Amino acid sequence: MNNIVNLLVFRVFLTILVALSSLLMSTQLSLIVAFSLILTVGLLHGSNDLLIIKKVAKLEYANRWVFIKALAAYLLSIGGILLAFYANRAYALLFFVLISAFHFGQQHLAANWDRSAALRVMAYITYGLGIFGMIFATHADTSAQVISAITSYEVTAFQFKALALISVAVFL
Repeated sequence: MNNIVNLLVFRVFLTILVALSSLLMSTQLSLIVAFSLILTVGLLHGSNDLLIIKKVAKLEYANRWVFIKALAAYLLSIGGILLAFYANRAYALLFFVLISAFHFGQQHLAANWDRSAALRVMAYITYGLGIFGMIFATHADTSAQVISAITSYEVTAFQFKALALISVAVFL
C-alpha cells in the first residue's frame, strides 16, 4: 500500500512539475516540446485507450464482437463530440474538457482508487480539472484566445486559477 501511495504522489508531482515547467520555456521551445510529446507520448496514450476499454469493461479479445462494439462506442463518442462542435461549440468544448479531465484522472488514478463509483468519478474529474486548470492558468492568454475563438466566450486568468484551485481542493 505504501508503494502505491508513493507512486501516486510521484505521478502527481511529476505532472504538476511538467505543467509548471512550461512557464520557464519560450513559446518556440514550448511548441517543439508539445509537438514532440504529441507525436510520441500522445500516440502511445491513444493506443492505451483500447487497453483502458478492455480493463474497464473487463473485455477479452477472444470475444471480438464485444470488443468491436466497445471500440465502435468509443469512436462514435469521439464523432459525437466533433458533431456537437457544429451544433453548439461552447457546450461541446465544456463536454470535451469534462470527458478529457475524467479520462486524465482515470489514467492516473484507476489502479490506486478503490472507493465507491461516485467518489471515483468525482476524483477522476476533479483531478483532471485541477491539472487542466493549472495548464490553462500558466498559459492564460493563449488559453483564453483559443476558448474565445471556439466559443466567443471570454475567459479570464482568474477563472483558470479558480478552476485549478477549486478542483484541487475538492479532489483533496
